[in-house]
Amino acid sequence: MAVGSRIANRYAKSLIDIAKEQNAVDQLNEDMKCFIQTAEDSHEFVLMLQSPIIKHDKKLDILVNIFEGKVHAISIAFFKLLAKKSREAALPAIAQAYISLYNELNGLAVAEVISAIPLSDSFKKDLAAKVSTAVNKKVQLEETVNPDLIGGFILRMGDKQIDNSVRTQLSDIKKRLN
Repeated sequence: MAVGSRIANRYAKSLIDIAKEQNAVDQLNEDMKCFIQTAEDSHEFVLMLQSPIIKHDKKLDILVNIFEGKVHAISIAFFKLLAKKSREAALPAIAQAYISLYNELNGLAVAEVISAIPLSDSFKKDLAAKVSTAVNKKVQLEETVNPDLIGGFILRMGDKQIDNSVRTQLSDIKKRLN
């Protein structure tokens, strides 16, 4: 385990413990999702958090300006603690670790399904039910569309992958013919 992920897991564990005490586990999960969405939407935001040139109090001001009124007071206090400890750069990893702990706490597994075209609701429901049965957990599907697959889908969950795409099948046939 990398040092950064160890730090992220420690902070996330502490944050979820505080959230449990304050009955705010679900709200903080939404806060962490909001934080991750902000980081995904703005590469400059992530660069600001990682910058050794920008002072920690300035980073905190930016975090508070963006998130105050949108997230729980515990999240704001957590941002302040991280700024005080010069750990702002770890925030995206901490947010991901919190969501993973939240999912584990609630018996939820996240699976990514990549398909050539958007999947129908009934197919997603059937696929989620089958995966749920296989892993004995509630499964949340996150869908991505990639037309390069031609058809079929790729299912990823943790370090496991099932590739049932037409692109891979054609590649396999090509290898056998050569």
